[in-house]
Amino acid sequence: MRSFNLRMVVNAALAGTCLASPLAPVAIPLIDFQNINLYSQYAAAAYCNANNNGTLNPSTTLTCAGTGSQSNCPLVEGSRCSNDTENSRSIFSSPTYGTACFVAVDDTNKRIVVSFRGTDARRYPKTALPNIFSVGVQNPVPQYCAGCAAAKGYSEAFGEVNTTVINAVIALRRDANRSGYQVVTTGHSLGGAVSTFAALELRRMGIPVHAASFGMPRTANPQLADFISAQDANPNPNVNPQQRNYRVIHRGDFIPDSLPLSILGRESRHITPSFNITTDNTAVPGANDITIVTINGTSQQTGVTDSQNIYQVAHAFYLGPISKCN
Repeated sequence: MRSFNLRMVVNAALAGTCLASPLAPVAIPLIDFQNINLYSQYAAAAYCNANNNGTLNPSTTLTCAGTGSQSNCPLVEGSRCSNDTENSRSIFSSPTYGTACFVAVDDTNKRIVVSFRGTDARRYPKTALPNIFSVGVQNPVPQYCAGCAAAKGYSEAFGEVNTTVINAVIALRRDANRSGYQVVTTGHSLGGAVSTFAALELRRMGIPVHAASFGMPRTANPQLADFISAQDANPNPNVNPQQRNYRVIHRGDFIPDSLPLSILGRESRHITPSFNITTDNTAVPGANDITIVTINGTSQQTGVTDSQNIYQVAHAFYLGPISKCN
């Protein structure tokens, strides 16, 4: 019954919408697969209380659910991605939105990481969830582009930690030993939506960013979606681009299309391209199981790769049990 109801939600969101035909899926370059795999584990780490509750000190190493081969972020733990400078920190915001994230350094993979926790209803203040999920309500964001508007809850959730996050990243990039590190923003579900605005703000300051999201809902109106999509670098399969949009979706995940394309007279869209995981449920994908799909005009883009097979577990499994700490 649950799957049937979720299918109804997605089909209702798509009903009556004239969708653009996607360009033919293309194989994912190895460098993109490696990045997505690593960034999914940064996103997984954000769910773990010890990494986002504001108590990390500069010598703390990030940890995840499980140990050894059972860990859901072995690349993060194995590289000792840590808060090893005074400018790295875990952040927990005020009760309005309950935004939680960490800023960390991965010296093994040469990354400066900003990772946002996804939805965890047990840890949100009672006042937070209605503010975050303000369906159909958008805020103008003219600082990015003319006519641009963002989902109110997600953009304001980032606004609570904006200054702290940006200052931490800037300070880390000033470190001569880390000046060339790639900046990454990431998160799963709600965390992916919030992380998108972190990427936008950092890019506005001239900082190249890999913006990775996993199973995120729509966050932008058509103008803002087009603006973000245009920031994606033209991929070279042999070169790691300084700027990339990794919007990753898993076949059967209902969350990306759980909200209608139009509601309360306002339109919401996804950014492009999307990186589509084609394996079922908890099957761990390889590089051949992920394709890149670009749609001509994000104004008509959808996010679910297979709306006829909707599974709740698909949302919780992105290259591994991404929300295992939840």
